[in-house]
Amino acid sequence: MKIIFITSKINLVTGGGSNYCLDLKLRFLQAKGYDVSVITFYSKGNEFFSTPPYKIIKRDIKGHNLFLRQWQVFKVLEEFSLETDLFFIEGPSFLWGAGLYRKLGKKVPVAVNLNNYSSIVEDLYKKPPLYGIDSGIKFLRHKIRMLLERTIGLMLFNSIDIFFCPPSVAKIYQEAGFLKEKFRIIPDFIDIESLQNEKNLTVKDTDYFNILYAGRLDFDKGVDILIKAFSLIGNKDSRLHIVGDGPEKERLEALVRDSGLGNSVIFHSWVKREDLFHFYFQSDLFVHPARWPEPFGLAVIEAMAFGLPVVVADSLQWLVSDSGIVFKRGDIKDLAGKISSLMTNRNKMQEMSEKGPKKAREYDYRNYAEEFEESLNNFVKR
Repeated sequence: MKIIFITSKINLVTGGGSNYCLDLKLRFLQAKGYDVSVITFYSKGNEFFSTPPYKIIKRDIKGHNLFLRQWQVFKVLEEFSLETDLFFIEGPSFLWGAGLYRKLGKKVPVAVNLNNYSSIVEDLYKKPPLYGIDSGIKFLRHKIRMLLERTIGLMLFNSIDIFFCPPSVAKIYQEAGFLKEKFRIIPDFIDIESLQNEKNLTVKDTDYFNILYAGRLDFDKGVDILIKAFSLIGNKDSRLHIVGDGPEKERLEALVRDSGLGNSVIFHSWVKREDLFHFYFQSDLFVHPARWPEPFGLAVIEAMAFGLPVVVADSLQWLVSDSGIVFKRGDIKDLAGKISSLMTNRNKMQEMSEKGPKKAREYDYRNYAEEFEESLNNFVKR
């Protein structure tokens, strides 16, 4: 079977976790004998340490207008219709173009991996008090966009054949109007086995209780919530390490200065994935304070895989189960209380360190790779 994957870019050097998930999926299918290739629409962002075994086709789309970009996606799908049995689209960015392709009766089925949220879904959770309210021209543009999404958009989106995603993502998309019967609850691909074979060459700093956040620094991730909670703890023997870059970095650095946290909060720029492992090994606690309902939480799973206790917003309760601690999303005092209680409860920390790796192994791609493959085969045959 021939499968053409569609994505914005593949960046295995400086890209986020979704790039590694896609690469693993491609390598798995290729090893199983499938003819896989990838079309990238923003190919300047492609980066590799070595040439990948699968074919990459560059078909860059231009412009910032939503409909112009989606029309280009539609035309690319048309162009490659005779060269594949299935289009597999990574992420929700190209839903309009893919939906139009199927709505107009084009023959090749389309699958989408919903590893993030589209605008129609974001509108369900981007509300006060965790999010502000747009005003003026921005508010008007948003309302027009939502009107289009809920009418023409949903009609096109529900023309797509199948969606793959974790359970929490499926729930929120279905609340937005996506058809329940088109969803397959299969998470993204993660190689937990390889992670747990990593050697710990890091000497742990025992002078401080080290709290770690790793990820993009943007508003959705809620790092400001973590900093404010950390300021309430008032423990001089603790340090907060923030690893990553993003548009919020300057604001977060100013927040640290204004909070009088001095050297207690340390910012580390983006690091290679292999170097990030050392931070996991050196830390005592991992905190993921996202104000949005995190689609998957790859960094949380990695932290658990290394035996690092985790505290996460309650929207990720399904991910950590009883192997982690949850706090009320956006609640600074609740987060501070949960962190403080763990700092003085070594027995609970040890229990989480033992449960975490077992829970992380449930998300190893080998547990659901055959189900994913079978879903694709049955789907194309049908």
